[in-house]
Amino acid sequence: MTRFFRSSVVAILTLATLHTSAFAGKKVPIVVDDALAYALTDRSKAIQLLEDKLAQSPNDKDYDQIAVMAGEQRRLSGDFVEAHEWFTSVITRNDKTVSADAARVGLTLLQAGDLGNNLKALSLLTALSEKNALATQNADRFLLLAVVSARADNASDVLEYSELALDYATEDPIVEARVRGILEQLAAGVVEPALPIGGDSKVTLLERVDLAINKGDKAAAQLHAQKALSQATAGSADERAANYALQRINAAAVNSRKVAVLLPLEGKYGAVGKQVRESLEYGHKLGGGNFILDFIDSGASAETAVKALENAVLERGAIAVVGPLLSDETVAVVEAAEALHVPLISLSQSLEDADVNQWVVQAMMTPGEQITALLEEVMDNANMKNFAVFAPQNGYGERATEAFTTQVEARGGSITVTEFYDPSSTDLISHAKTLGRKDYDARSREFYDLKKEADEKGGNPDRVVLPPVIDFDAIFIPDNAVRVPLACAALAYEEFPMGDFQPTKDSPFIPLLGLSGWNNHNLVSTGGPYTRQSYFVDAFLTASNVEEPTWTPPPEVTLFVTEFRAEFGRTPTALEALTIDAGRLLAGASLVGSNNRTELRDSLFELHVSGTLTGATNFSGETHRATHKLLILSLSEDAIVPHAELPLPRDE
Repeated sequence: MTRFFRSSVVAILTLATLHTSAFAGKKVPIVVDDALAYALTDRSKAIQLLEDKLAQSPNDKDYDQIAVMAGEQRRLSGDFVEAHEWFTSVITRNDKTVSADAARVGLTLLQAGDLGNNLKALSLLTALSEKNALATQNADRFLLLAVVSARADNASDVLEYSELALDYATEDPIVEARVRGILEQLAAGVVEPALPIGGDSKVTLLERVDLAINKGDKAAAQLHAQKALSQATAGSADERAANYALQRINAAAVNSRKVAVLLPLEGKYGAVGKQVRESLEYGHKLGGGNFILDFIDSGASAETAVKALENAVLERGAIAVVGPLLSDETVAVVEAAEALHVPLISLSQSLEDADVNQWVVQAMMTPGEQITALLEEVMDNANMKNFAVFAPQNGYGERATEAFTTQVEARGGSITVTEFYDPSSTDLISHAKTLGRKDYDARSREFYDLKKEADEKGGNPDRVVLPPVIDFDAIFIPDNAVRVPLACAALAYEEFPMGDFQPTKDSPFIPLLGLSGWNNHNLVSTGGPYTRQSYFVDAFLTASNVEEPTWTPPPEVTLFVTEFRAEFGRTPTALEALTIDAGRLLAGASLVGSNNRTELRDSLFELHVSGTLTGATNFSGETHRATHKLLILSLSEDAIVPHAELPLPRDE
């Protein structure tokens, strides 16, 4: 821009003549006059005054004028979502009024974005009448047009729009200060100034449905939901969410104190469902929660669990849902909760990536979380780099193997061999042989030399077998405590060194690695020397039943275990400890006092509780998970103990 042009803008900054505001010649409602007065010093008070009036008098003849002013004050406060709702409600009621024109200007300001590339918004800002817009809207409208003209180096338009923007801005000192600041940047030759005027482009139609439902505006909710449905691709997640939105509009009213809990309460998994129910209730009570927990049988399939979720939300009006527990139910319920826009606190360990969802948080410890803690110990602290994997060929084993492999390689390590075995078989020797890479044809020379060596030493060469290839530092076995001994027996038969088992005097020290499925005191005896010096992970550990244990838990854990036994007559498991902490987190959310599902979802990321058993004090806003303080455990001759409590292995 030329020096003359910049000096002209400077001159404009010293002058201002008041232009006619919106609704010229019309009687302005008293509440609007009062709000404009408050806005000079306290815009939040102006907003409260307007919105209280609208809530108290929904049929007021001046409703549209008051609503458009409420939208404008919200826009000026940076509350773009709320502003959008007020402007939209005015147009929905009657799109032929002066107020509707003002609402259109407001919506255009919110959605303008980069006006230089948004021809529709630019044309609306130039076409809509000044007389039908609020003064602050005109101030920002002409300010935006001045900036666009400056980018195009159109000096005459910049001067005209700058003068208009400043004239209209005099009604509101905060707006005037902002307009002057941006015009001063133009005068200094800055043609790309920051424009803090609006921008709700990230608010989706379905989010607007939630806002309208939360305000009790069914008409606006219906309008947004139908529009979302018309724009959705057939069979897509958006179509499902739009259909659910239409159902939610006339569904049972949200009960801010009711939380539904989906658990298997009958059949094969009824016993574990009962334990989880008792633990959740215990934790919720321990945390001082005041939710009503509404337990619903999820069945044991994806279909029955989704039906239970729909019943909880649409018919029972639950403000949030806890569950499901079973892996087979998880994906379907998570997808349905996302589509229903209901907060879901998952109790399923199979949900790894909760952060890809908007409405779901993970309360349980996942295999991926365990593997991270395990590898921090064995790779970062114990300097292991290479690993073998011996895993059951089922969903859990395959997911754990994939996560383990990914994390090992991300840390610069390698998986030298992987073998999956049939989880229903009682004979795993053939799989152990494959893991050891005992290919007698490929290793024929090595086999010949071993037989010759045995013969020369007076041994029986016919009894010689190939040893397993040991090019790894540890063996990862992601199975449960019942089947781990069977896997170990097969490996021992094929002469794999494991823990304190050394098939030859020259065998290297090879520890086994596991996950929380190992945390069972029966493994101490059934695992024998194979599992000693191992590494596995869990979030909770109680004392063993030996008379003189080498390790005892912290006093607070001992006290909790004593109280839990008195209440339920059993020693709590790690699953129950995790569920109790989920109950305490739920209790923390209940104390916030959320009125709707959106508020409750947001409160989940703001709460913080203390004194939990597993270290889960909050839900991370980044990962959507409760982060637990995991324990690195091992097995001695008589107990499960923290790995750090073990004596050093023999070669150290």
